[in-house]
Amino acid sequence: MQADEVGFLQLLSPKVQYHVPKWQRRYCWDATDVTRLAEDLVSIAAAAKSGRAHYGGSLITFTPPGQPPGVLTTHRVVDGQQRLTTVSLMLACIADRMADDDQYGLWTREKIRDRLRNRKEKASEKRRKLRLQDGDEEEYVRILRGKPKGKGAVTKAWRVVRELVDHHGGATLMAGLERFRVVSLGVGENDDPQQIFESLNATGKALKESEKVKNWLLMGFPDARQQELYEEYWLKIEDALHAQHDSKPVDLFLRDVMRWRTGSITAIHQTYEVFRRWAREEDWEAQERRPVLFRKLAHLAHLYGILTGTAGPHPDDEIESSLRHLRAMGLHTHRPFTLRLLNELSPADGDAICTVEQTGRMFEVVGTWITRLWLTDRTAGLNTAFARLAAQDPVNRETYLDDWMKRIRKLRRQDVGVPSDEDLVRGIRTKHMYFGKKARLAVLCALMEDEDGDDAPSRAALWTERVMPYWLTDAWRETIGPDAEEVHMAWRYRLANLALVGGANDAPGEHRSFDAKKEWYRRSPVSLTRRVAEHPAWDEATLLRRSQELAERAVRVWPWEQGPRESG
Repeated sequence: MQADEVGFLQLLSPKVQYHVPKWQRRYCWDATDVTRLAEDLVSIAAAAKSGRAHYGGSLITFTPPGQPPGVLTTHRVVDGQQRLTTVSLMLACIADRMADDDQYGLWTREKIRDRLRNRKEKASEKRRKLRLQDGDEEEYVRILRGKPKGKGAVTKAWRVVRELVDHHGGATLMAGLERFRVVSLGVGENDDPQQIFESLNATGKALKESEKVKNWLLMGFPDARQQELYEEYWLKIEDALHAQHDSKPVDLFLRDVMRWRTGSITAIHQTYEVFRRWAREEDWEAQERRPVLFRKLAHLAHLYGILTGTAGPHPDDEIESSLRHLRAMGLHTHRPFTLRLLNELSPADGDAICTVEQTGRMFEVVGTWITRLWLTDRTAGLNTAFARLAAQDPVNRETYLDDWMKRIRKLRRQDVGVPSDEDLVRGIRTKHMYFGKKARLAVLCALMEDEDGDDAPSRAALWTERVMPYWLTDAWRETIGPDAEEVHMAWRYRLANLALVGGANDAPGEHRSFDAKKEWYRRSPVSLTRRVAEHPAWDEATLLRRSQELAERAVRVWPWEQGPRESG
């Protein structure tokens, strides 16, 4: 193969035609793919260093042997038809939207259309610089003639492109296209183009998002330098996240870094594209700057490993105590924000902007916030809330804690605002805890440790068990009373009906009678569980009293009204 770096618009400048062979798949990009390309072009146009080119993949073609010189050169497209077709649709739409006297830089309407046609060719099939196949070709020809029609992917993409041109403006998209480059690879006579295509589009495992980021970070360096960067930074990232044999932890780490940096919800499968766009906008694309970015990512991976526990505990006991609770809850939406907090305490470069005590207090706040939201059944929207909070402007070093608390308190009128004591009491009394096995265990263990202190047994040996069982037996109907069915349906999933069991005392088994269970509960090392055995019956009145007891303790364990107030 012969590889050349070339501007995308240059591909369409000579007397040339790109032909999609029959053995190729049809055009298949949907609205998401087309929109993503347009957003990339917009970010390229807005990049700080307007003179730098930006790369958008590769175009692999082969030229059939025996074409005489001086005539139209035909290239068969092996890989890249989706981008080639989408850009052609975009150029056609931009030209259609331009008036006679409009000009975008050097681009007039006719100059843009010249990128789509070979003017002097007599045969109609040779006048277009792109020839698709079957129904795609028919729809594409109609679009170039200004009479779009059809139900296929090409016409659908054209409709999306038209909206994007109207939204972003043709001038902006043309500015992006001028700096959009690809690696053009020409397949030699001895290469099998169809075999290459099938290899590129095999149904094997696609590259993971973190693998794409790694490849981008290393791209263009000599082999020896690539090895140095890989060993110095990438291996440290994998070690910190225990990702030597599984890329998912690195994917999640990079996703959460992007949520922090962009303030938006990055889906796991979009991480690489969002990362590239962010790196472009923050001017990290230059090869000489990429090692600095690599180093920063390795540092953040270590901090992220402290959040997850894979890089060991945090050296401060108070911070680590809060982290243990957050890990036990099994809710990870906080990580874009808490990663920022750890980085503000231990940045890769420069001085910390906060103290250990301030960071410890902030982690207590996050733990209280998340726990109260879970107990009141209001965790929906936390992903967005933490991403937006993480991306906000830097806080003042002198008023660090108050600044963060002000920002969190501004959320109080939203569903993700910190619930009040009254909301917390109501939530514990009414929330069904059918889901969230880890969280309900973490909540009860935290209440246990608050009461039993150093005498509390290890969490590792405990689990939750319903006191009143999932299915009613005759013995339980008698225990609950005349409204057994209604009480059972209302209370069987609530916190008051859960007991911590296990450890040296094992567990009685959920469907035993209440009298039989009490004998087990009396021997429990957990005070909360022993008190269950003190009740003569397990009826609605008892459950109401236990709800109140647990709620009062929860308000003490996760206090909010005593949090730092605004200065002045």
